[in-house]
Amino acid sequence: MNYLLPANKYHLEKNIEADRQEFENIVTQQIIISQLSNGITYKDTEEMDNYERTFIFKKLIQMKKEENDAKLRAIEEAKQQRQ
Repeated sequence: MNYLLPANKYHLEKNIEADRQEFENIVTQQIIISQLSNGITYKDTEEMDNYERTFIFKKLIQMKKEENDAKLRAIEEAKQQRQ
């Protein structure tokens, strides 16, 4: 008797694709964190767990958005003062 079960190729490919996307998301977060922060290196992000990396990533994105909003407000104020 053959006790080997046929591998579900579709299920394996689906898992591989999900793992690849998760890996790409992690690497993207690491790159963005190291670019947006002045003191956190890429090597530092490799030592972070998922919670730390995600928390820092979201905070840095939020800080960058606030910085951009402040720049836009300053530009608008400067334009209004010219008029």
